[in-house]
Amino acid sequence: MPRMDGFELLGELRKRRGREELPVIMLTATDSEIDIQKAMSCGANDFAVKGEQWKLLLHRIDVHLSLKKARQKLIGPYRIESKIGSGAMGVVFCAVDPSSGERVAVKVLPRSAALDEKYVQRFLREAELGARITHPGVVRIKQAGRFEETYYLAMELIDGEDLYQRFGGHPIEPRLGLAMVHEIGVALQALHKAGVLHRDIKPENIILSSQGRVVLTDF
Repeated sequence: MPRMDGFELLGELRKRRGREELPVIMLTATDSEIDIQKAMSCGANDFAVKGEQWKLLLHRIDVHLSLKKARQKLIGPYRIESKIGSGAMGVVFCAVDPSSGERVAVKVLPRSAALDEKYVQRFLREAELGARITHPGVVRIKQAGRFEETYYLAMELIDGEDLYQRFGGHPIEPRLGLAMVHEIGVALQALHKAGVLHRDIKPENIILSSQGRVVLTDF
């Protein structure tokens, strides 16, 4: 579309077609972390730097077409059921552990990010930090690993919505807001005692469960 940059065009596209319906690999001029995060937050399934080898790009296209049909696909020991959401550093699926029948959330590092050791280490660091703590206000990390070319993180599956989804920028009733702030503060204190610093507190990383529990995610 005229007078639109790639990010704006992707935003307009996503109003019509979802990530699962139409996977998009966004080409960026550089491998700047800011550009990468912006591309993913605008709705890209993946990103690539302009000039990338054609065979590698075709391989990544094949990967995303296969993820489009991810239902029943195994990632590690977990069987994928459906997609929950996505963000700058991963796509999250609802999955089942066949050995126990337990449903879990499985976060998958974007394939392009898996090619960069910096992002792999950040992803694995999230698992390491999360495993240090057991607290009702912090999502419980179950397992992290690599399956074929995919890095994944299995977490407690929270039945609920993040605060952005739940309130959509609308005012929150004061009593409820104060109660949630208190729970968030208690969870942050527990993280601090475990030596963990959460550097990305925002509505999208705070889940309000169907039972009213406030849970921090994404370290």
